[in-house]
Amino acid sequence: MNKRLKNSVLCLLFAICLLFSYCQNTYAAGSVAKVYYFTVGENCLGPGTSSYIVSKLSGMEYSASRYANSSKSTILSAFGNSKVVHILAHGAPGRFVIGDTGTSISYSDINSKYSSLSGLKFVFLESCLIASNSNMQNTLKNLGVSSSLAFKESVFAGSDSDGIHYYAKRVYYHLSYGHTTSYSALKAKVETGEAHDNHFYGSDSYSIYGIDTKLIG
Repeated sequence: MNKRLKNSVLCLLFAICLLFSYCQNTYAAGSVAKVYYFTVGENCLGPGTSSYIVSKLSGMEYSASRYANSSKSTILSAFGNSKVVHILAHGAPGRFVIGDTGTSISYSDINSKYSSLSGLKFVFLESCLIASNSNMQNTLKNLGVSSSLAFKESVFAGSDSDGIHYYAKRVYYHLSYGHTTSYSALKAKVETGEAHDNHFYGSDSYSIYGIDTKLIG
């Protein structure tokens, strides 16, 4: 190989490496992430938590926004036009409740609306009992959602900075460093116990369905 050809090949390889690195670093760029919380009813402590989550998702180059007291139709639509959906709400087996209206979104609502959710990368359902049966997470998995995180037992907090809200923040903290959903969920659980005298606030009942995905990288 003559010197000119060799230099050309090296330049091409260098350009490919730069392009690959750029693609990795901008994986989430332009992807939509939506966080929903409710300010009505008892113990609705979502404003600070949702703000932190949005800041972490924005740092991962998602187009992230948070919404208070949204309607059922708005939240259902988010599952079809987002890469990440986070819900802070009251919950029950296989469903989460919209504020104090008595209206809920169940696995059957999602299954009826969508034939595929393969574009949805991560769903975090920060609600009590939603994973106490497998209906919601099985539905999301079968529709093609890459990964979902929910809880089998009641979850709770005393403020917007402790308990299950502390756990949720730590999950996104670790996700923002390129860790997988399973690593981030486990690490956040351990940290929650360490920060709260071995009380987990229900975070030790977390359930993950789907592949062990990353939000960046």
